[in-house]
Amino acid sequence: MLKPIDPLLGLGPWGSAIDTIPSGAREQEWFLEGEATRYRLVGNYSFNGRWNVEPAEKVPYRTRILVEHPSPDRFNGIVVCIWNNVSAGFDGTFAGVPVATMLEDGYALIGVSAQYVGVHGERGLVVSDSERYGVLSHPGDNFSYDIFTQAVRFAVKPDNAEGGVLNGLAIRHVVASGASQSASRLATLYNALHPAQLIDAYHLPLFFGNGTVVDSTDGERAVPGGSPNWPMRMLPYGIHGLRDDLGVPVFILNSESEAYVTTVSQLPDSEHLVLWENAGSSHVSSTTGEGRFGLPNTRCRASFAPAQRAVWHHLRRWLKEGVHPPSQPRLERTADGRQLARDEHGNALGGIRWPHVVVPLGTHRAEAPSQGRPDLMGTTTAFEPEKVRRLYPTREQYEARFMDAVVDLVASGVVLPEDASSVSDPLAAAAWG
Repeated sequence: MLKPIDPLLGLGPWGSAIDTIPSGAREQEWFLEGEATRYRLVGNYSFNGRWNVEPAEKVPYRTRILVEHPSPDRFNGIVVCIWNNVSAGFDGTFAGVPVATMLEDGYALIGVSAQYVGVHGERGLVVSDSERYGVLSHPGDNFSYDIFTQAVRFAVKPDNAEGGVLNGLAIRHVVASGASQSASRLATLYNALHPAQLIDAYHLPLFFGNGTVVDSTDGERAVPGGSPNWPMRMLPYGIHGLRDDLGVPVFILNSESEAYVTTVSQLPDSEHLVLWENAGSSHVSSTTGEGRFGLPNTRCRASFAPAQRAVWHHLRRWLKEGVHPPSQPRLERTADGRQLARDEHGNALGGIRWPHVVVPLGTHRAEAPSQGRPDLMGTTTAFEPEKVRRLYPTREQYEARFMDAVVDLVASGVVLPEDASSVSDPLAAAAWG
């Protein structure tokens, strides 16, 4: 059941985008409550991803969803249901592209507070604003898969009437979206609990190729080989892929951080799977922003943010017109497969070739020194001025080659023509003064 939340209660909606949304768009927050089911795995986490589960118990819950939708004349028929990310200890709605841009492009967004930490953690909703969210009650992440599914079902049910969650918008397609640890949760939903006839596609940016456990009540000992990140209930890297029998599109957008460990990267694109890998990028460089709070200055600063919007463009065409997104080269590996292959400058070979690796002013990388945990931050190391001048005798030569690389990205479909001007190199200003 859904109940609207008074917009003036407490501090107002957590994660509100009301100050940035375009004219005619609407934002509203809702309580979602009912009984959620915990499932348990039957059998094992087979490599092919075809996992069987059975219901174990039901408990009451109350969480919230945050809804952003465009004006009816802009709506493109696609609702994006986002599994909010809680890696930072708070509830964050992230679909790769800023909310305002998504609304301008016609998408409706529903951010679902599906996990316990986002509701009851030290930086969660209840602690952050007890007046507004004190009535929330989350039974734990074992119930998160059903909570997310119920949120999608209630929000986009066919009898969504005027004044309802989406104010009567005519829904054609529903996409489940989640980044990083949220992508891992959606991977398990996809493999074990995919709600047929409800979710039409999956959008998984920054996906490490491993799902999360279906049920953690038996502890880490129940996970084969031990979990690489038990606090997030992640399964070990490399023990499974995504199932291939659902006929539902899956679009993955990764950096070097994820490509180093992901299992899916070893599978070719198919009729229902597309994976883009970006050279010279890290987990945290998926968005723009030179002054991102709390991140080290040595982090990989080369952004592949323009590709985020292109992914949504191609996913929309895939759903509405049946046009398969363009495949892109995968990152290359060394002969033993243990590392990413690199050029004479230390930049990765293969993958999507951004100007910062085609016409480099430095080394951008994100790879753990040995197999194990991935490198989320990565590094950017500028070339010495002498090397820059040796590679590019004049600034004009550098800029001409840079623009050639941008043109190639647009031609490949990785960057939309209108976003070409947003492609930049974080080292250019310092290199040329």
